[in-house]
Amino acid sequence: MNLAVHEVKGIFMFGHKGVLLFTSIVFIVPHLAFAGDYDRILFDQNGKRIDLTTYQAKDPSVALTSKVTTTCAEYPDHPCIKYKVIGDPSVTTPENISAIESAFSLWSSVQLYSKFIDLKYVTNGISSTIPDLKVYEGSVATNSIQFDEFQNPLIEGDFIVSFIPPVDMQFGDKVFSKSFSYVRPDIANLKAETKWAGIFLNPALKPGIDYNLQAVVAFELGRILGLAPSNLLGSAMYPIRSSKSTLATLNGDDMFWISSLYPPTGFSKTVGSISGKILDGKDGAPFKGAIVELLAAEKLADFVKSPDRSMLALSTYSRDEGKFEFKAVPVGKYILIIEPLPVGRVALNLFDSWLQFFTTSTDFETEFYDGAKRESNHEAIFSFTPQAIYYAATLGVVVEQNTTKVTVITNSANTKNETISAEGSSNETLSSVVAGETGDLSKDVQLSPGNDLNAGLIGGCGMIENSSVENFSFLIPLGLIFALFLLLRSRSDQRAKSYRSGFRQF
Repeated sequence: MNLAVHEVKGIFMFGHKGVLLFTSIVFIVPHLAFAGDYDRILFDQNGKRIDLTTYQAKDPSVALTSKVTTTCAEYPDHPCIKYKVIGDPSVTTPENISAIESAFSLWSSVQLYSKFIDLKYVTNGISSTIPDLKVYEGSVATNSIQFDEFQNPLIEGDFIVSFIPPVDMQFGDKVFSKSFSYVRPDIANLKAETKWAGIFLNPALKPGIDYNLQAVVAFELGRILGLAPSNLLGSAMYPIRSSKSTLATLNGDDMFWISSLYPPTGFSKTVGSISGKILDGKDGAPFKGAIVELLAAEKLADFVKSPDRSMLALSTYSRDEGKFEFKAVPVGKYILIIEPLPVGRVALNLFDSWLQFFTTSTDFETEFYDGAKRESNHEAIFSFTPQAIYYAATLGVVVEQNTTKVTVITNSANTKNETISAEGSSNETLSSVVAGETGDLSKDVQLSPGNDLNAGLIGGCGMIENSSVENFSFLIPLGLIFALFLLLRSRSDQRAKSYRSGFRQF
């Protein structure tokens, strides 16, 4: 299911003469939305991995992204995973082994600007024995597992891909896979290392028939390597797979995030970065867990015609204090878009630990960043259309420089709230579509000739507090019923006039 397929919805407007006017507005609706980013694992202040079933968001915690840093004898100068495939002989077929190896090689062959990341993988054979392992998301159910100095379950051995989960790893027949990792935290330096990991595939489902094995293993590998799910349909980190899924491939979002986490030599000299924060338009508080996306400016015209998520270049989340950062961005110009995380509409375990507990619950409508003094919490509602992107500010990215202070403010949709405006970022260009250099885009604007904008369109990327555009879909059938009522009433009035004048119409 495409998480952000554009839909045509309608708003019915009735003139004073009862004439039905139908305005077709195309919205970008995030049915299911995720973003590329680093995975964030929660530890307590002593370094113990937090049990998600008992954790309270108010408890002190440290969120860390774990990396693979161990080496193999075959590659002593590179981070390396030595993996073993475990399962019944009936499922460890050459075809399945080939699919698993393809998933591993996918992440070890990342190349950007003729630079390869350092990750390596070594096969360590196939086994039909099930390891003595009974762990699941931090819970331990065996006396044979020891604990490290942080009181995390200590697991040693090869990285495994298992078709037969231990008893405590059984899960529903609609879930293809689960992963578990043994992580050693370094709280003082805010680092963490993945020492062991396992991918467990549901034995109730058949690879190649019920799901695409290569795609599922590739996704789980990305999570273990330290990446969060992506909202881009073409991404290997897109978390929703079906039996008809094609082989996973890496898109730009995948490659730039994995390259920034495991940077090849000289990689930082080929990219720039963008950072900023998201504020709640009600009170200016930091907005945590918003989805932040970048659209390359050269794709603007195509995006207007069909706002396809595959056109987006990169995505991430707003985190602590509402801050976000794209750590590795190709040089160029971009439009920045924010969307709400669909909390309550998707399973929370699709997100990392931090997002599960710290995401701001307030909903908002999709918004563009409009630039200095134009971006505010008082923007016109019902004005977000693909054409409205022409009002957005353009952010420039320069090699080895950080475009900073990009502040996006959700719309309060309540003019009684104090006005909050963005001061502007370090490298932005305001849209020339708006008359004048400053001023809130909620005011009527003069449209520049040559722009394919709806006549009378109001600027800004307005939002509706605590609601969703999807919630207004009921207006369409109600509008049709009302329109039919007006039509019948009109014909009834005409018939009455005809009767009075001595004529009858059929």
